[in-house]
Amino acid sequence: MSDSERISVVLPTQAKKELEKLCDIEKRSISNESLPSDSRGDRPSQSIRQTQINR
Repeated sequence: MSDSERISVVLPTQAKKELEKLCDIEKRSISNESLPSDSRGDRPSQSIRQTQINR
């Protein structure tokens, strides 16, 4: 058996949308961290950090 296996699941529509949103935020977060000179105003990783700090 290999080290990795592919598993397929069927998610409810709402759960799928939330998971896709989290994945999209993470992708943007990674691209923002790898490109610190990126001047776009949309920085989800920073807004998430601020939300966690303000709680």
